Amino acid sequence: MRSAVAGVLLAAGQGSRFGRPKALVELDGRTLAERGVTMLRAGGADPILIVTGAAQVDLGHLGPDHQARTVYNRSGAPAWDPRCAPPCVP
Repeated sequence: MRSAVAGVLLAAGQGSRFGRPKALVELDGRTLAERGVTMLRAGGADPILIVTGAAQVDLGHLGPDHQARTVYNRSGAPAWDPRCAPPCVP
């Protein structure tokens, strides 16, 4: 019997030192969000949730192997902060 493990990518950072949201920073032609989802998927995570805040993340162009649900943190609190739930959930 194989159990499912969900993957959560915390991608809500503003990236003030980068000058743009960290999730959208590119490294070798791929955003950090794309790289994170790829690594979670390779590790067997399913489903994958992306917690966003500073920027919306759309990975639809990557195809079905990189499907992920985006959850917007509209509270402004960091995703690990207890104030993030339930205001973070759409």
